[in-house]
Amino acid sequence: MSAIVALETISAGHPAAPLTCSLTYYLRRNPVPTRNSGSSVNLQLLLLLLLPLQSVKEIEKQWSMHYAVPLSLCVFLSQASTVAGWGFLGHRTVAFLAEKYLTPAAAELVADATAYHPFWDISDGAIWADWEGRRKYEESGPWHYIDALDNPPERCGITWPRDCGSEDKPGCVVSAITNLTLSLTDPDFPSPLPKNETVLFLIHFLGDIAQPLHTENMSRGGNGIHVDFDGRRNSLHSVWDTDIPRKARGLHHDVRKPEEKAAAKAWAEELYALAQREEGRDEEERVRCRADAACEDVVPDCVDVGSPQACALLWAGETNCYVCDYVLSRSVVWLENNDLGGEYFEGAAPIVAGRIKRAGVRLGAWLNELAALDDGSSENGRVDEEGQQEPLGAAEL
Repeated sequence: MSAIVALETISAGHPAAPLTCSLTYYLRRNPVPTRNSGSSVNLQLLLLLLLPLQSVKEIEKQWSMHYAVPLSLCVFLSQASTVAGWGFLGHRTVAFLAEKYLTPAAAELVADATAYHPFWDISDGAIWADWEGRRKYEESGPWHYIDALDNPPERCGITWPRDCGSEDKPGCVVSAITNLTLSLTDPDFPSPLPKNETVLFLIHFLGDIAQPLHTENMSRGGNGIHVDFDGRRNSLHSVWDTDIPRKARGLHHDVRKPEEKAAAKAWAEELYALAQREEGRDEEERVRCRADAACEDVVPDCVDVGSPQACALLWAGETNCYVCDYVLSRSVVWLENNDLGGEYFEGAAPIVAGRIKRAGVRLGAWLNELAALDDGSSENGRVDEEGQQEPLGAAEL
């Protein structure tokens, strides 16, 4: 293992991690010409991990005056393993699965978007919106969900545009996917964000829209329903975001970043193999094979980047179906008074796996279509005047 790779691996969680990240960034961009001097510099960097916190802060201050490396992004990566958000495991798995379907042009689109940081892969880009994106764009909070004002478990469904945002918090995940996609497909559409951040948001939101409680208003998407999961108190929303995916993959609640990324890659491999086996089945067989979850694969997926609002609404409706079908099929009283790590988990785990698989395959197709527009090979083509979506404005993404 090289010294630089060692720095990346052992510095997670250390006070010097942001600085170490910056120094390794500099080394990769400015390699030392001789073997001996390179070893010397790398050794000095490794010794930084032994410095007391105050010394690290002082060196970081001096370093930042000379090298313009995005320290906030280094902090994000060094701490990413300690905070969950379709938690990071789910978003990483969606991204790794999508990567398996990417054309060379789409892979280049993703590479350009993740060039934020020299060590990023597509799965790191998939969680950017929950960290740097939320910090940089405070108005982006509502873009992660849509609040269906339905009545589970008796009635579920998305009503457009009523369920998309509010006067004080405009926008939702459907309008965000719509406008971000149009900013890449329509040269006349206003583009409020840089292209790389637009792609990063899209990678994340195509994961979010597949999580059932990101399409539900009741109790703030389950955040107001407090439940037990394997003896730990959490919100129902977090249980679906994080606890169920992690338990399904045999991970503990305080899993570290390397283990989580490895688990996401392995899960993506399994879901890809499953998706490959499912290809070629006719629709009737696919529905019959899915008796455990009644909403997915009933209709072919929508991947027309020329009609992003129509596709996003279909996706949200498909996902919201699971709220009545399983997530909130039992009373809130039952959910709050039973440990959900047993029987409830057993029914939820295959739904979560199916949702993540659906999102990953869909994301790969969506990125391929976006990338194909640049070389004119997309079958869907650019949005023409007749099919133009109504702009919602930068503040209403």
